[in-house]
Amino acid sequence: MAALGVLVQTALVGRTAAATADRDEHRTDGGPVPLSGAQRRIWFMQQVAPSSILYNVPTRLDLTGPLVVEALHAALTDLLARYDVLRSCYPARSGVPSVAVRPAAPADLPQVDVDSDVEVDRLAEAQARIPFRLEQEPPVRFLLVRRAPDRHTLISTFQHIAVDGLTLDLLTRELGARYGRHVGSGPASTSPPARQYADFARADATAATSQARRKATAERAAELSGMPFPLDMPTDFPRPRFPQFRGDAVAVTLDERLAVEVRGLARQHRVTAFAVLLAALAVVLRRAVGRPHVVVGTPAAGRLRPQWQDMVGCFINMVPVAVTVPDGSTGSRVIAGAAEAAWRALERQDVPFEDLARLLARRTVRPLTVMFSYQVSAAPVRFAGLADTVLTVTRPPGTAKYDLSLYAVATASALRLELEYDAELYTHETATALLHDYRARLAALVADPTAVVDLGGPAGTDEPEHVER
Repeated sequence: MAALGVLVQTALVGRTAAATADRDEHRTDGGPVPLSGAQRRIWFMQQVAPSSILYNVPTRLDLTGPLVVEALHAALTDLLARYDVLRSCYPARSGVPSVAVRPAAPADLPQVDVDSDVEVDRLAEAQARIPFRLEQEPPVRFLLVRRAPDRHTLISTFQHIAVDGLTLDLLTRELGARYGRHVGSGPASTSPPARQYADFARADATAATSQARRKATAERAAELSGMPFPLDMPTDFPRPRFPQFRGDAVAVTLDERLAVEVRGLARQHRVTAFAVLLAALAVVLRRAVGRPHVVVGTPAAGRLRPQWQDMVGCFINMVPVAVTVPDGSTGSRVIAGAAEAAWRALERQDVPFEDLARLLARRTVRPLTVMFSYQVSAAPVRFAGLADTVLTVTRPPGTAKYDLSLYAVATASALRLELEYDAELYTHETATALLHDYRARLAALVADPTAVVDLGGPAGTDEPEHVER
């Protein structure tokens, strides 16, 4: 989740909580359950390409120590029983998707023994490559791999229709608590959740036809009118009529000094690190397209009411952010402009991306070309009796949702950058050059934010640390 999105959302929750209290949707059992707007987007894309793994969400939880497999299985069963969205299928009726919740049942947890970490990696990738049949199977599958008596990996593959980044954090924490309960080392709530995702989906369906939503969408579209939406970046190959979403990625981990300086520059300008990183990306894109206006999508949490904060499901919405980098801009001016543009956009994060795309975009299959995501690594989750647990969330291998996606992941002492690119549009060399250029623009902002940013010259002339395939 974008860090700035979290900060903006916190402010917005406080601002809107009182106004929405009288419209709070309480849990209601029975009656048809609609799909949320986010779910409809994903369902539609899966119908276009039923064998696609584009919306798979692969995770692995490495568990070190004497694991009690029966307790882990019981904890997974608890999670499935508690959250309807993890047991839901999405059959179509007359071409319209519907929600069918399966009865609670013990979790299916096949187990495999392997001899090497390479085999663990192979199994994780193989699981990630299996598409979900949304109309007939639930959106999660598990596999437990034993490398040694005290080394296990829980491979969990989700379909995005049921989860987002915050949901994965919530589920992992609750899995740890419930594992502790089953080994007799800690309490865990046995009461059912106060609300299910269906409550949000109903609220979302009601909001979709409201006058307030129509007004907000029109205002947001007016703000973006005249902006390059989508942004036409130069490509190595002609754009195919229908994208296949085949991708690859290059990555680099910034040295600790630069990572620390980025955070310091953010504090100096009283913005988040997200704004500094977005500003550097805006400069790179400005250099590439040769025009002052660029539009970048960033994922927003979409949990704008307090009662949705701890709810399991998919709330995420892609928010287009229009950043302007005029000729003669200093680094400080670009940072301030990026922060302001992101704040304005995230204030309207409840406006569905597809509504804006219908009004503004010239391309309907891929109305967004460049995406930026900033994530802060979550604190590790402790499992009773285990020495260590490490959760890794990856993306489906060999895919690209957008032309270019820049992922920045911050840890306590480092910053990892990964540029995912559409392999039908860009070569590995071009992607590497773009990542080099991004690192160089970021270093220039940090070195002297009062200097005029360099908007000319070839991309990628400065060599950073080793770039990974």
